[in-house]
Amino acid sequence: MKSVYNLLLHLLRVFINGEIPDKELLASVDGVELYNQARLQGVSSFLFETVYQHNDLLKIDHNVLTHWKEKTVVTAARQLMMLPTIETIFNLFETNGITAISLKGLVFKEQYARPELRSMNDLDVLINEKQMNQCIEAMTSLGYKPNELNYNDPDHMHIDMIKAGTFAVELHRTLWHPKYMQKIDNSDWVDHIWKDKRLQTVAGFQFYCLSPEDELINAVIHTARHLKHSNANLRLLSDFVLFFNSYRNQIDINYIEQTLKSMAILDFYYYLMDTCRLYLGLHLPDNYQLNSTKNSVIIIQNIMNKEEMIISSDRDQEKKINGYQYLLQKIKLVISNSSIYNKLLKIVHPLRSKARFLRKIGLHFRY
Repeated sequence: MKSVYNLLLHLLRVFINGEIPDKELLASVDGVELYNQARLQGVSSFLFETVYQHNDLLKIDHNVLTHWKEKTVVTAARQLMMLPTIETIFNLFETNGITAISLKGLVFKEQYARPELRSMNDLDVLINEKQMNQCIEAMTSLGYKPNELNYNDPDHMHIDMIKAGTFAVELHRTLWHPKYMQKIDNSDWVDHIWKDKRLQTVAGFQFYCLSPEDELINAVIHTARHLKHSNANLRLLSDFVLFFNSYRNQIDINYIEQTLKSMAILDFYYYLMDTCRLYLGLHLPDNYQLNSTKNSVIIIQNIMNKEEMIISSDRDQEKKINGYQYLLQKIKLVISNSSIYNKLLKIVHPLRSKARFLRKIGLHFRY
């Protein structure tokens, strides 16, 4: 990996676990490149204080650091300005007898020392399908309108409620995207979600959120979906590590594993756990053993390198070509010189590469 990637991961370990900075690693850094990568990975705001604290070692240019600070202040202000509107929305739900479960951002923010520095661009809530129309109607009273594309698509996992000048609200029908994930019957998990929901207080107002176990399961699914779309970032991993470290002695690991096994993504969960352990210092529960640790490097490379999908090479497993194989190779060479073949290859190859990558990390490929 690029040196800036290693530095960024190291700074995140310092931020998450309070590790002692590696002076040698921090000694040579391109401040502009570090900031750009941190921003691309969604971690620039909450990582700023760590960078500022150790800038005697990093020696980032004053202008770069000032720009970073200004962007961080803007992020914090925006996050704090969202809270009154979020409180109004949850009060609206309660007034109308609508049970909503907050997802991801609002809960994960509380794991950060400065919650306002963990950016959140929208509000995600899980709504019972039976109350969906009632919920949409209630939100129109606040000036929100449903996105017609996903409102009219019953297979889409959420309906975007949009209002000019403010953030969107995603009304989730499900946490398992039926269009892109392997089709499963997750009714038992859905029942558990509603039965074990819990009350959380943030900024003086209360709302329902997922149980710690279901929050982690949803984080695994959410990360898997973003990897499928090649837009996973380090903020997802930071959320996962901070939340897991906070609840690791309280959660029912067996329930998490059995649920993920029923969804056919248990192997991915193990790879994700080991990736977080290796690169971000995830603290595993006592006496917990990973069943599989390979392919973690593939996950982190694909998260860090957003320019192109990183696929591990199988060339070391190629066999020597015998006479028959030589003839076959000649035929393939003729076909490969065809203009039609090359046009098809440009379309098919990225999909084949992505499918191969996803299978390596225990995910189903479906488009």
